[in-house]
Amino acid sequence: MTHDPKYQHALKERDRAVESIQNVLGQNGSVLCSWVWYFDQHFERQIGREQFCAGLVALNYPGKAELLFTRLDIDQIEEVTLDQIDPEASRIWMGFRMWCVKMFSDEKKMLAELSGDMFCDLEAFTSNLNRLGWYGHEQTLFWALNRDRNEELEVKDFRFFAIDKRKYVRARKGMQDAVKLRERLARKRHLVAKARKEFKAFLKKKYGTILRAWRNLDADGSMYLQKNELFRAVKELSWQGDARLLWKGLDKDASGITFLQEVDLRSAEQLAKFKQQIMEKCGSAEALFRAMDVHKINKVHPAAFFEHCRRLGFSRVDKFLYHGLDWEGKKYLAAGDLTFLDSWKCPQYLVCSPSPQAAREFKSTLLSKCIQVI
Repeated sequence: MTHDPKYQHALKERDRAVESIQNVLGQNGSVLCSWVWYFDQHFERQIGREQFCAGLVALNYPGKAELLFTRLDIDQIEEVTLDQIDPEASRIWMGFRMWCVKMFSDEKKMLAELSGDMFCDLEAFTSNLNRLGWYGHEQTLFWALNRDRNEELEVKDFRFFAIDKRKYVRARKGMQDAVKLRERLARKRHLVAKARKEFKAFLKKKYGTILRAWRNLDADGSMYLQKNELFRAVKELSWQGDARLLWKGLDKDASGITFLQEVDLRSAEQLAKFKQQIMEKCGSAEALFRAMDVHKINKVHPAAFFEHCRRLGFSRVDKFLYHGLDWEGKKYLAAGDLTFLDSWKCPQYLVCSPSPQAAREFKSTLLSKCIQVI
């Protein structure tokens, strides 16, 4: 869109419109004063088409007010702000207004602090602002507030205060609520992580390895657990933790099921690598078991298992893997202890090798996309 010729033309028209409105507002000596006196009389920070055109009429603008508004409103939101016309004047004005609502409780106390009376002239306004910590553009601010062009400010000249105070209080409450929400979420994340950590420690103590624990939890060999399965297992195991928090820690993608890799990534990677090597060397886990079961007794003892895997050149085959495969603690493997791998559709990321080049390319793509958006 930024390279669209029509959009580029609209930007140029907007810049010319900004220059025109600056000249009109500056006729009174101050863009800010003219903005407050003729345009944003209700201190709303933005004005619509009708207010804008009425202000230009009051300033005796000779051109077409509607056309000027359309050129300024390039995003077609039917609003124009002082920031679009004069960012520096907007910064001063809004900075002063926010300073006021932070410094004073209401407009009467503000006037009393600035004047010591019910009226405030320019000299008192300036000296008391400085005394209270505000410096800069005091004269411009005095006349911006003084829409009746009197020599003194009255309570009615601080009508912006109640409006901004309400917004400030709402914003503060919103910020406080957001902080409380973040704190609640942080506490919940901590409790979820704690439940997950404690459950893993419980499983390792009871079963020795997470893989054996998983094989006992996943009795049907589906390689995933549903919420009700986990809750039932937790109850049967007499784990004393919060099962609901545990589930949130295991089902991170809210899919309704959890997998071995969500319980323990390292165990999942080892098992996935074992399956990959089986497929490459033997074609299936069933074929591997038949090859190892040389005596046709449907039993493969640890020594035979490790020897056969060594001859085939398998890597990452150790006592922890065997311990997990022998999930019932029989001291031997039966056919069913391996053949569940044939139906396991493990994610590719568990077995693929890391690629620094792919990581660099991905990072570069992200940066280029973000820069374009900005």
